[in-house]
Amino acid sequence: MWLISFFVFSQLSLAALVPPTIEQSPITSASEILSWVKGPKPEVKTVEELLEKLPEAYRTFFVLQYDSHSNHSSNATHPRVIFFGPDAKLLLAFSGLPSDSFYETAEMIEYEPTTASYSFYSIHFQTQEPAQVEINPQDCYRCHGADPKPNWEPYSLWPGAFGSLHDRILPGTREHFSFGEFLKTYRESPRYRFLPQPFHLETQDSFGSKSYYLWNGGVGPGSSLSILLGFLNRDRIAKKLVGSEGHSRYRPALTAALIGCKESIREFLPDDLKANHPESFTDVLAETQTYMEKDFARKKRALINYLEVDEAFILENADLYGFRQAEIERIAKLRYLLTKRRDSIDFDRWASSISKTSLDFNDGVSGLENLIGHYLMLAYPEDDPIRRVIPLREYAFSPTSFTISTYSLMESPDSACELLLKEAKALSLVQ
Repeated sequence: MWLISFFVFSQLSLAALVPPTIEQSPITSASEILSWVKGPKPEVKTVEELLEKLPEAYRTFFVLQYDSHSNHSSNATHPRVIFFGPDAKLLLAFSGLPSDSFYETAEMIEYEPTTASYSFYSIHFQTQEPAQVEINPQDCYRCHGADPKPNWEPYSLWPGAFGSLHDRILPGTREHFSFGEFLKTYRESPRYRFLPQPFHLETQDSFGSKSYYLWNGGVGPGSSLSILLGFLNRDRIAKKLVGSEGHSRYRPALTAALIGCKESIREFLPDDLKANHPESFTDVLAETQTYMEKDFARKKRALINYLEVDEAFILENADLYGFRQAEIERIAKLRYLLTKRRDSIDFDRWASSISKTSLDFNDGVSGLENLIGHYLMLAYPEDDPIRRVIPLREYAFSPTSFTISTYSLMESPDSACELLLKEAKALSLVQ
């Protein structure tokens, strides 16, 4: 178990707190790949040689982006490929468009569990010389933020990626036509030929209309990537919370927000902190809901444009689980505690979306209700009473060949909320 004292928190102690799931040995790593391309006599001298050397078990899992917001250019017949392996701790992308100015560049993003941070790499292959490698290049921060992380839209809408509606490519959409064109030519590509087969299924209805379903090793790639990045992001957020300024005094309120205590969130703040939050929670809740609706509208507009369909078509095929009331309230409470205080803590880019203000944390399995499992073990010692009264149930699921163990709160236990109220009162006496 992972221990942390009530009053003392340090980056050194946090570095040792890594969920066992994330500690599983990766199939490959950024350091291994860099060893292939660097040195006077590198093993790998081209993007094609890199793709051939990557283990097939890693290449099995990938998404195809026909509209990419990255340095790589792409189109419907030459999508950008992002490999993510069975655990999404290492993402590796390449361009399939020969006219792309970054055609000879491979990009990587790797998660570092001990610091809950990401490192970015650009490998620029050259004709006569070994590849040039950039680590954390400055242009990455423009889109990925000062505390950079992968940009991937929450479940189940992925504008610009094949299978943008829940990994399905439905008849009557422009994406359906485009994917059909891609299937006609991709085997001729010196790069797409390294995509493991098969990576899609075809179904046909009674009227003869054909649909495609994307799959990697038997699972939908968009869904798998959302689940895996969602798990890593909850690890990242939990460490952000525990490492945030004044955490020890905000701890009962943060815990109450995550488990959904019915009492007013202000009741879980020590008396001296209440003046730090002049805005009403009702206003923050309304604002949060408005922000989430605007963000969903952004994705709808993008999909209407990409697919050439109407709004009703999008809504019929969208998963709105991320907009359930309990999740909206949980996010609003976190915003109230973090951003709506005089010493505000930035909440931008906490979600995995490319939109820095997105508040959608839905990954297809959960939203932020599963954050409590990551946070609780960092914030409270194992023998703390709160750890005994919050009933967490462990779930093991395998979106890919790796098994992720995550914790889900089955209910909001009144006894836990009572303990948190007592903790807040005790903190009021110690200022």
